[in-house]
Amino acid sequence: MGSLHALKEFAEGRADVAGFHVPIAGRTDWDRSLMLRGLRARRDRLIRFVDRDQGLILPHGNPMQVKTFRDIASQRLRFINRQRGSGTRLVIDQLIAHGDIDGSEIIGYGNEEFTHRAVAATVASGGADAGFGLRAAAAEHRLAFIPLVRERYFLAVRAKAVEKTAVTRLIQALRSPMFIRSARGFPGYRADAAGSIVGLDAIGA
Repeated sequence: MGSLHALKEFAEGRADVAGFHVPIAGRTDWDRSLMLRGLRARRDRLIRFVDRDQGLILPHGNPMQVKTFRDIASQRLRFINRQRGSGTRLVIDQLIAHGDIDGSEIIGYGNEEFTHRAVAATVASGGADAGFGLRAAAAEHRLAFIPLVRERYFLAVRAKAVEKTAVTRLIQALRSPMFIRSARGFPGYRADAAGSIVGLDAIGA
């Protein structure tokens, strides 16, 4: 389930917690409005989860010396995309728009996978020359990785639910040294502020 679908379920009351991620570095003009659409400042709170790196996933050694989406388009490389409605797809669409690239210029832009691991596996198997996803997914398959954005993962909850037992236990688990150490075991992940409760203004931070 992508971030937008999760937030839609949350906004319509079919989920008590919804996970989503937004870019926090790499550019200064990210559009986060779609993530805010179903959230309400008075009604909802956010729990910090992890920060993580996303970027281009490429064959080991990056033989084509790819650094940007413009390189993928100009070299006519085969790309494997993420599904529409995912937070990662929103980032990809914004990156190519910022680079004045149309999706039609990229071979395979319409070919979609539903997870970071599936994107990395497609590149590793030779099914695509490039993808976009997590540093951790690239590392799992010993692939090259070009970081393009740092993102922050949040969990949305109702403000009135923050004191409920299930949510307090979740927060305690996220704040635990064990969780922080575990997160650091994944390349590109950091969880130093995990479990912090923040308002919606944190999305633009």
